[in-house]
Amino acid sequence: KSLPEVGKLVGMSDQRSKKAYLSNRTSAIFTKFDYSDLPKVDQLIADFFVLDDMTREELFEYITLLKKNHSDPERVKILKEIKK
Repeated sequence: KSLPEVGKLVGMSDQRSKKAYLSNRTSAIFTKFDYSDLPKVDQLIADFFVLDDMTREELFEYITLLKKNHSDPERVKILKEIKK
């Protein structure tokens, strides 16, 4: 999988761990989107939130298939430069 592991940082609460994750990786990815795409990104996050766990996993499987043939090489390169 291309997703980074999310683990509780030693001695940190879940809230602090989430905040650190958002500050480090998610924020860096988020800033790469055009401003006009942000409502779509927000909608994707909101839609993902309401899905049950099985459907979330199916969504990731579908995205993996899409990425095989439809990934933008420049965006792949940019994503690799963002630390996990």
